[in-house]
Amino acid sequence: MNTTQPVPDSQISGLVTGLAALDLGDWARPDITRVLSELGWTRAEEDAATTRLWTLRTGLPTGDAYAYPGESTGFRPSLTVSLANHGTDAERAAEVFHTARRAAERLLGHAPLRGGPGPWLRWRQPRTTLQLRFRGGWRQDGEDVRPEAGVSLEVLPTEQFEYRELRTFQHTPEDAPYLWCRLVHCDAAEGMLLPGDARAEGWKDFEERLERTLEALLDDAPLLGELPLTLMLSGPSLDGTPDCACYIKLTDDGLRLESALDPYPNVLSTLIELGWTPPSDDWIAALTSDDWDWFQEPSGEANFTHHLPGPGRGPAAKQAATAARLVVGALRTVATEPAELSYWVGRNGENTGMRLPLLGVH
Repeated sequence: MNTTQPVPDSQISGLVTGLAALDLGDWARPDITRVLSELGWTRAEEDAATTRLWTLRTGLPTGDAYAYPGESTGFRPSLTVSLANHGTDAERAAEVFHTARRAAERLLGHAPLRGGPGPWLRWRQPRTTLQLRFRGGWRQDGEDVRPEAGVSLEVLPTEQFEYRELRTFQHTPEDAPYLWCRLVHCDAAEGMLLPGDARAEGWKDFEERLERTLEALLDDAPLLGELPLTLMLSGPSLDGTPDCACYIKLTDDGLRLESALDPYPNVLSTLIELGWTPPSDDWIAALTSDDWDWFQEPSGEANFTHHLPGPGRGPAAKQAATAARLVVGALRTVATEPAELSYWVGRNGENTGMRLPLLGVH
């Protein structure tokens, strides 16, 4: 069995401090050689003749670290250290992630940027960015599905790294380097390059993007303490006003979907066929009546709803796919194309400022 081999908690703080203080200059080979001496590490003899990937002997229980010099054509410069090797003890990996997070926050303050899938946290400095990444996954063993995870700490060239991500979103959004992010406005965030929204090519493309985004949020939000979250997607109503919305509520119990659409006959039949639970009969009667007394609220549920229990110890892909199908099916009854939609992500009624760039809506 592949078990997680972590760096001891007592060493993590020193690693964070050492990596955060590195100045890799232009990321040339002499720069990496210099910082190896500062860290007390050595380069593996067997790859000494290569320039692409450097294997670094660290003496850590997680094994070697790796670096790409700036001259490595086709690769972004980086230095990566494993804090917990990818293995089957996901709970221990989560503990290592939180230990490293606390160490970095003591030294550098709260991370200006967080995102996923991963999730990851970034501490941005003018020349280098320190990234703490949790790498989760699942191992299929017959009918049994087991979580896997690892944790890494990376040093990245700030401007070059952000520019590369921006270009990826602009030219190949299907390879998006992340699906959600949240920026904390602070001095360290000044001048940060963040991507715009990569427009979806029709409803099928939008549904696939929403599924990927929801799967990442379902996996990442609990680890970062981001729950509960509400994603609202809204579009023009039948009379042209932007008040028809679908709400995707992520909680510890799973996903609750709500669709605040007027239950006209065509909408009612479409959403029931998709799998939504309709509003109560009293609400349907009131909303479709010409003489509804607005001061007398009907009884029962006012919206179309659907509940998807949490994935528990299994992957979130099935829940994300079902939610995306139901929500897109509902929104298509009022919007002709995804570009007409807008979104908002909140917690307890307040805007989190979370960005979902892959959705391609504003």
